[in-house]
Amino acid sequence: MEKWIAGFEGKYYCNKNGEIYRRYATKDRRLTGHNKSGIWVVKLTTKEGKRKDYNFGRLIYETFKGPIPNKHAIKKKNKYVHDNSLANLKVVSTSELGKITGAKAKGKPVEQIDDEGKVINSWTSARRAAKDLFLSYQSVNDICNNKVKKKVVNVRWERSYPSERKKRGGGITI
Repeated sequence: MEKWIAGFEGKYYCNKNGEIYRRYATKDRRLTGHNKSGIWVVKLTTKEGKRKDYNFGRLIYETFKGPIPNKHAIKKKNKYVHDNSLANLKVVSTSELGKITGAKAKGKPVEQIDDEGKVINSWTSARRAAKDLFLSYQSVNDICNNKVKKKVVNVRWERSYPSERKKRGGGITI
């Protein structure tokens, strides 16, 4: 089923499979979009002739289901950035979305090691490590980045793959 995108009637339309098309005089062209800071967006031309980026999933959802309430956002159920089908889109509150995505935003795992190089303790971020070690966050960062001559504690950035990081919490003794 295809439907015109609100505000772009006669020019752009989409379907429930998550595809957006541009209508030309002789044919239609499928728009692929591009990744902009982790969000899949498509560039559409407004009635005033200005080109603007629009969230791909948000356009699909609003076209078929209606407007999204204030302080709510679109989340993809399967976390695949290219899958913008209507069945894969879900509305969540921004606070709930922050709980899901906020922890992985910038936190870099830290581990404490002994003199032999064995891991004693690990944390999901430098802030959590600093809190448990009674240090400042900046001190932990400086030690991990080898910017101090004499280390107060022996910590380093964790050396693992992101898939292993999800299994741990903060401050777990290994």
